[in-house]
This record gives sequence, C-alpha cells and structure tokens, in this order.
Amino acid sequence: DGTGDAQKRDAARWLVANMDGHGFAVIELTTTDGTRLEFDALNYKSLTEAKAALDAIEAKNPGCDFRKIRFDSDLEHASADFLFAHLDEAFGTWRTMPWAKPIRYEVFRDFILPYRGSNEPLGLWRTPARTRLAEICRENEGETDVRAFGEKVRANVHPWTGFTDLFYMHPTDQSYAEMCERKLGRCEDITNMISFGMRSVGAICASDYTPWWAASDNNHAWEVVLDANGQGHAGLAGRAAKVYRKTFAHQPDSLAAMKREEETVPKWLSSSHYVDVTAQYQTTSDPTITLARAPEGQRFAYIAVFNGGSWKPIDWANITQGQANFHAIGRNICYLPMIHVGEADEPAGAPFV
Repeated sequence: DGTGDAQKRDAARWLVANMDGHGFAVIELTTTDGTRLEFDALNYKSLTEAKAALDAIEAKNPGCDFRKIRFDSDLEHASADFLFAHLDEAFGTWRTMPWAKPIRYEVFRDFILPYRGSNEPLGLWRTPARTRLAEICRENEGETDVRAFGEKVRANVHPWTGFTDLFYMHPTDQSYAEMCERKLGRCEDITNMISFGMRSVGAICASDYTPWWAASDNNHAWEVVLDANGQGHAGLAGRAAKVYRKTFAHQPDSLAAMKREEETVPKWLSSSHYVDVTAQYQTTSDPTITLARAPEGQRFAYIAVFNGGSWKPIDWANITQGQANFHAIGRNICYLPMIHVGEADEPAGAPFV
C-alpha cells in the first residue's frame, strides 16, 4: 500500500545515507612498511601453536602487526539488488511475524533492517537463517512479546558458532556463510551470527561492547535481546566503566562527528557508529574533573582505565575552562584523566575513583 511504499523508500534512503564508513575490512599480519607476511592462525590446532608461530615471525620482523590492508566500502560494493533483497525480506518479516507487530518503525530501522553486523563480507543471510529457525517460529505463533521470543531465538542460534580463542589471531570478521562452514569464531563473530538469526525472524538484537574492562585485561562484545522499544541489557562478565552499543546509523553527537579533520583522537573513539548505553546496565556518575594539564587548543579530554599494563581511554568530554564533565561512567572504578597529543595518550591529572 501507499504507506508501506513510503516507509520502504524512507528505509532505503536511511540505509544509503548511513552507509559511509561501513564495509568489509581485510586485516592481515604485515611489516611496518605494509608488506604482507604469510600467517593464518586457522592453520594451527591451538592458540599456543599459533602464538609460537607468530613469535617466530615477529623475531624476524620487528614491529610487524595486524593491520587493515583492504577496505571494500559498501558505497562501492553493495549493489541495488543486494540492498533491495535485504529491504524486502526485512520488511516482510517485520510486517508478518506476530511478535514484531509492537515494534515501532524507528526501532525496526535501527536494529532489524541493517544488512551487516560489523566489518564482515557482505551476504544474503536472512532467508537461510530464517529457514533454520522455521520450527521455532511455528512453535511460537501465538507469542506477542518480542523480547520473550527473542530470548528463545538467541538460545537456539547460540550453538551455531562455537567460541575458540584461536580466532583472536584471525582478526578479519567472518561472513554468515563462513561461520556456517567453520562453526567457530570469536566474540564478534558469535554476536554477528546471533544478530543475523534474530533479525531474520523479526526479533531485536543489539551488539554491545566495552572497549576495555575496568578491573581485568582485554575487552568484550556481546549480543543483547531488546524489547519493542529498543531497550535492554545483558549480564556483564566483568567490571565495565562504559558500555557502548553499535549502530548502523551515524551518530551526530559522537566524537568522530565533533572533531575537526586535523584533530587526532584515540583509535576506537574515531568511529561514529555507537551510542552510550552504560546507564541501561548500572548506576552511573557524571563527574566534573579539573584538569592539571590542558594545553591551549586542546578541545577534548578523556578518562582511562588501567588495562593490559597501560591506561586506555574509555570516554571523552569537551574541555571548558580547564574542566571536563563526563557523563554516565561506572562507579567504584579508578580512572585517569588524559589528553591525546599526536598519536599518544598522556596524563592530564591525578587518578580518581
């Protein structure tokens, strides 16, 4: 009908308007000058074996690291036919599944419509995933609570991709087809697979992450089942100073959108595709910090948590008259105020709890 067509046209425009920055990233082990080194973690039986092989390569090639060697932008590689296939299937699911009826258009657009999870190869995963979930859909034809149904789908899809730490050394994200074939991956892959399965049947799944744990090393990403209003949280496996939710849409109030072209910022904060959902997980605070050091022209301050032997920026704020007001940060955590100079993160005050 006319309304449906208008919605589809709006959704198609929304996808294209927010497509910039999305694509398939190929990450390989390279020398400092970008020469690719032969190393594939999946050729080894365990993380220990893969690490030993990597150590041997690093001994011969000081400074080598995993780097992005190719980026296939969706603006160049996502065809009109590909987008229309995803558009038609997503709308068909949203409009016909009983549990999906309470979902507002804006929530559908943000969490069911997107055709990718992270930086994996493009794929048409909706129909094959929905086919695998046909039985659970039949069993729940009377369900009208999208979150309750979503939890069932999540439990059903979770075993499709098992976790192995070997994939920590395979940083290129896997496609739906690759995960179906290998049946293994890392946190990011598993979260993507669950989101593919849930989106394919009109359930709402978000991908949340903490860039750095506040009381242990490393980071984490996980899937979250949302309600019809796009709200929800999962249990945390550690102490989180901040929790962010990945979005397909560009966020106009992100640091990436605020910074000038010549300004450098900590690497992970340079994305414009996330929103802060820390307050959906825990009680938070909004401290105003007086900086001991705020060079002229420095517009942004950061707070960092201690992780992996160094202080890692976890959040940012504008500097106003030597002060920075941070919003919704986790409590009972030790933070260090910092500034970012060139490519380095430098202390800008005393640690505080």
